[in-house]
Amino acid sequence: MDFHLIDLSDVKKYRMFVEMALQKSTSFSVCTFKRYHQKDLSLQYRTFMKAIEPYEREQKKVVLPPHYVKGQSFHLYMLQKETREAIRTVPSLQAWGPPDYPEDLAFYTQNQLWFYSVSHEGLAFVRQGNSSV
Repeated sequence: MDFHLIDLSDVKKYRMFVEMALQKSTSFSVCTFKRYHQKDLSLQYRTFMKAIEPYEREQKKVVLPPHYVKGQSFHLYMLQKETREAIRTVPSLQAWGPPDYPEDLAFYTQNQLWFYSVSHEGLAFVRQGNSSV
């Protein structure tokens, strides 16, 4: 897959992108890390994860974003009304990360990864071709 770096550092651009992605996509993923313990995570983080937990799905036919550290786990979820609302609570790309949210939002259409982020670095990538923005 060929991905291109896009700039979502502006909050307004990020919000517009997320709204488009929520319409285009059928599922999304976020990642968690073993190094974070429950005591390190905010109530906001736990509330977010509880809201999306019922919509977790198997990862059998999905190519997940690349792992970049040991102990990183991706979790795949269906996009439903409840999960869309949870995603909308995250104010910016840089906000994706502990202690308030999981990291590295990614979107999929029909099991095909078309967007992924490395949120702690402020990086966002879109797949080239008709799947790009």
